[in-house]
Amino acid sequence: QYKVNDNNWERGNSIILQSLKSGDYILACQAIDKETSNSYQREITFHINTPFWLSIWFIAICVILLVLLVYWVISYRFNQQKQKQEEKNRLTREIADLHIQSLQSQMNPHFVFNSLNSIQNFILLNKPDDAIKYLGTLGGIIRMNLEYISEEYISLSDEIRFLEKYLEIEKMRFKEILNTTIKNNVTDGNKTFLPPMLIQPLIENSIKHGIRSVKYQGFIDIEFVTKNDLLIVKVTDNGIGRDQSQKNRNHHHKSFGLNLITERLSRLNQKNETDRFQIHITDLFEANNPTGTTVQLTVPQFNQRLNK
Repeated sequence: QYKVNDNNWERGNSIILQSLKSGDYILACQAIDKETSNSYQREITFHINTPFWLSIWFIAICVILLVLLVYWVISYRFNQQKQKQEEKNRLTREIADLHIQSLQSQMNPHFVFNSLNSIQNFILLNKPDDAIKYLGTLGGIIRMNLEYISEEYISLSDEIRFLEKYLEIEKMRFKEILNTTIKNNVTDGNKTFLPPMLIQPLIENSIKHGIRSVKYQGFIDIEFVTKNDLLIVKVTDNGIGRDQSQKNRNHHHKSFGLNLITERLSRLNQKNETDRFQIHITDLFEANNPTGTTVQLTVPQFNQRLNK
């Protein structure tokens, strides 16, 4: 007979040990000599190791691998979503870029078309000398335009030089009624940048819809200031005001240049993920009588050139 540890004795001529768990064991065996009736007993000690899959180190490794797997899955899904969002943002910026290029390219021929009309007026009024002078100045402006059309941003100094050239030819058209001033309060115009062809259409709009119809000395003041990392441009005129201007023209007519600027600013906000490109129009009154308009253009202040 035999027994394992403190279990009951089992009778038999063979020993069967089944389903033993890991641990230390004492196998006691007892036999009786039938002839002498002597009893013999012997003990055998043995140890069963814990299966490796139940060991602490194996369980710890499995837990670590499981945590790493979960982390990898989460990171993979997060990176996939991040890449999709980045790709979406990239496509959005590219679309905005294309819209901005398209709008900017539309503004240039619009400006040239209006200038050519002015030259035609000089010729019709039998003023060939003025037409030639005007044409020479216009040629310089077109050359500057060709330089700026491929730029996403130009320096404030370049923009002011362009506006001075533009105002020069507009004063030739409206000698008797147009006076202009440019006030630049920005410390370093060579290190301050803004998108090109935003201000000129505002001045053109003031002349066309405000100053051209007045019977008195008209003025347009252009002022540049910086505030809270913003470049603020104010174009103020003493024209007839928007209400009277609307009455003087077709009721369904809309300012082409102003619409393009609004659209460009919207695309610039979209591309740069901001809302700091803004335009505000204020009607000026004195004793309830219109005395002109102020257009305020606000753009983020950049201190370096950002070309495409």
